[in-house]
Amino acid sequence: EYFESRDFAVARLDYTKIADTSSGAVLPPAPEMSGWQGTYYNNTNLDDISVMQRFDPEINFIWGSSSPQPNVVNADRFSVSWSNSHNFPAGRYRFTTFVDGGVRLWVNNQLIIDEWKDPYKTVEYANVIDLPGGNVPLRMEFFEDIGLAEARLVITLEGVAETAVKTLRAQGIPVG
Repeated sequence: EYFESRDFAVARLDYTKIADTSSGAVLPPAPEMSGWQGTYYNNTNLDDISVMQRFDPEINFIWGSSSPQPNVVNADRFSVSWSNSHNFPAGRYRFTTFVDGGVRLWVNNQLIIDEWKDPYKTVEYANVIDLPGGNVPLRMEFFEDIGLAEARLVITLEGVAETAVKTLRAQGIPVG
């Protein structure tokens, strides 16, 4: 249950299926990230000297009309560059951003999302890419112009359900 009676509010529920209790099959989890190096700027184009650098465990921010760090980073007209490197198993991955602001996302040094504009509402952008496995560099850039700010990144392994079904069938377990 959730109730909010004034101004801006956000409620969020996330879930991940980790097991099929009817068959006992355990699905592989989404890739765990080791965290992101965030570099924050008081402008919308990642220029000049950064005003803050910090380790962000994940890119999952709904700032609303607030600042990422009051009295350091502007509440409006700021930008962030996050970088990370992760060892991914080979597979097809969906990279989804939810942003109220502009976004660019590089995966394995390939620009896969290029939406460097602010639609002044939260928008979902996604792309699917095959990764060969191994260490993959990741970089997400974000800017906030005016109004509300949100930046989230979700990475999911595509075909997990199909893989689980094939595995169950190979084990002689009937799956619809």
